[in-house]
Amino acid sequence: MSQLGRSKTLSILGQKKDFKLLKNQAIFFSYKWLKVYFYRERLKTLRVAWRLPKKHISHSVVRNRLKRWGRENLRKSSLGAGFILMVFLQEKDENFYKKLKRKDFDLVFCTILEKICP
Repeated sequence: MSQLGRSKTLSILGQKKDFKLLKNQAIFFSYKWLKVYFYRERLKTLRVAWRLPKKHISHSVVRNRLKRWGRENLRKSSLGAGFILMVFLQEKDENFYKKLKRKDFDLVFCTILEKICP
């Protein structure tokens, strides 16, 4: 568990009931190659899950980089407590995520975060 600012913490979302809640009650936003499910809750934590299939993103270095960039953006955001699931969609070019630049990632990620908390 790591600190997110002073008032909120970031933890891993891993219980089956949490994923069912996301599937049934969460709102989702999609932009280009990223789909985000979000469900607001009253706790002070932001619980995050990532879906980066090995089938689509074969190199673990690339998967870990995408998760790290996502965590950094979440720390900077004004997003309150809740459940969030990041789904990285399949791209036609198998090296798409390997070639993805940080500024392009930040643009897409921030666009979705602005939709979640305007």
